[in-house]
Amino acid sequence: MKYFKIIFLVCGVILLCLAIYQYSKDSTTSPNLFNLIEKKPTTILVFGDMMLDRNVRRLIELKGEMYPFQNILEELKTSDISVANLEGVFTKNDSISVKDNTVLRFTFDKKYINTIWSAGFDILSQANNHTFDFGRDGILESKQALSDVGIQTFGDYFNEKTEATVLLRNEKKIAFIGFNEFSYQNLAGVIESIKKAKETSDYVIVMPHWGIEYQNFPSNFQKNKAYAFVDAGADAVIGAHPHVIQPIEIYKNKPIFYSLGNFVFDQNFSKETTEGLAVRISIYNDRNVFELKPFNIISSQVSFKDMEEKDKTLKWLSDNSSVSEIVSEEIRMGKFEIVK
Repeated sequence: MKYFKIIFLVCGVILLCLAIYQYSKDSTTSPNLFNLIEKKPTTILVFGDMMLDRNVRRLIELKGEMYPFQNILEELKTSDISVANLEGVFTKNDSISVKDNTVLRFTFDKKYINTIWSAGFDILSQANNHTFDFGRDGILESKQALSDVGIQTFGDYFNEKTEATVLLRNEKKIAFIGFNEFSYQNLAGVIESIKKAKETSDYVIVMPHWGIEYQNFPSNFQKNKAYAFVDAGADAVIGAHPHVIQPIEIYKNKPIFYSLGNFVFDQNFSKETTEGLAVRISIYNDRNVFELKPFNIISSQVSFKDMEEKDKTLKWLSDNSSVSEIVSEEIRMGKFEIVK
């Protein structure tokens, strides 16, 4: 008797599922219930400034090529896209800053390209004030060397190549556009590229290199340009260059991260320059979730902060960001969401 009850129950479940399916399929007024089951989100992990020359290069040569990333590899490899600002270029030139660390010209050993590829990076910004350290030839050489192993790039020193680089993940087109404040030209071209990318992509990320070094708060220039990027169609603006973390703002329901601070760097002269912020973006059909992941940079090696230190960083962000009270509290907890 017990077995008949089990068989009857199973048959009932099957018939119920078939009825629901048929109803949702045929109904013109109700959504297809099966379409409401959302696929997994597309995830993007974003970091700030990565510099692989000077003292960083010395440490890599001493401790191994994966040394800067070895404590965050799991996070890198479990994201659909990992991106950072590459503060310099990969060229065949000898390092100048290793010989004289007062000379701020950065080139990276090409053998490190396989390292960052193995670590999990998919795309890098070349829109910053150090990508012209070895001239136009250096920019072209770097982009080609990265492309040869499958790492995409976007942006350049002069804001000449303003068109978006688009990556397809989980049937979503994610567009990346760079802007280098310090070339002082072609902002209009960047704005136009954002508009075009918005028409053909599911999500547009603009990564500007801007602001005043070591300042904890954004300048009016940063704010005005951030608003212009969002007005043009940016879904998120994520900045770098100040070498310290700056607050977050929500403008027209879009997040602006004014500065993520350093990522892999050797500026050990202050606490603020040995900290950084990673942002993990999860793109859903009806909302976007932003997980905040503060980290320390100890001897150029990145490690996510423990709970106590993490709470301090998140409290500072919560207290100083231009967001609603609800989002402020969510930032304090380390994750906020924006409903589309």
